[in-house]
Amino acid sequence: MTPEGHHTGEGTRNDPVDVDTAIDFVRRGQTILLHDGHYIRDEKLNIRKYNDGAEGEMKTLKAKKGSHPVIDFNSVSEGAVLSGDYWHIEALILPVPQVIRKVSSSAAVIIL
Repeated sequence: MTPEGHHTGEGTRNDPVDVDTAIDFVRRGQTILLHDGHYIRDEKLNIRKYNDGAEGEMKTLKAKKGSHPVIDFNSVSEGAVLSGDYWHIEALILPVPQVIRKVSSSAAVIIL
């Protein structure tokens, strides 16, 4: 994933999808890797209820090894909302005070 991804992308390095599309379509046990870049948001990052991983098959959203993606909510959204269960979120940079504002998930692991 790169900041230039779009909802009609193929999900490949040359034609990436956007973060929201990746979150909506990632399967149990799969990982969404974010590359370096400034991901400017104009709406919340929403992991919806029932978009769940499972025990032993968590869904993961994290930075690609060696990357430092910045998720910038540009002060126009409520930030990130995690309502799905069994998610692992790791190594993303959320500029202060833009944090994950709502967690109504069980079995979530968040390492920022």
